[in-house]
Amino acid sequence: MQTAEILAGETEPEEVAVLAELDPKFDVQAVRNAIASRAGKAEAVAIVGHEPQLSSVLAALSGVSQAEIDLENGPSSVSTSRR
Repeated sequence: MQTAEILAGETEPEEVAVLAELDPKFDVQAVRNAIASRAGKAEAVAIVGHEPQLSSVLAALSGVSQAEIDLENGPSSVSTSRR
């Protein structure tokens, strides 16, 4: 949550939330639904998390191979903002 709070302090999001659906026991559709329900009409969503789970989630959401995603280590949460 600390990383998400730092990001929130810089971007003034409407919401910062910890999503249980980011746990590996949930499937990709559950993650998509959780993010979509929180995002509403947001133009951007930030997903903050730890490796290797974060790249796994991003790969599943984007359709890109996990091997192609190069991230540094980082707590799982989502930040949304509206303009």
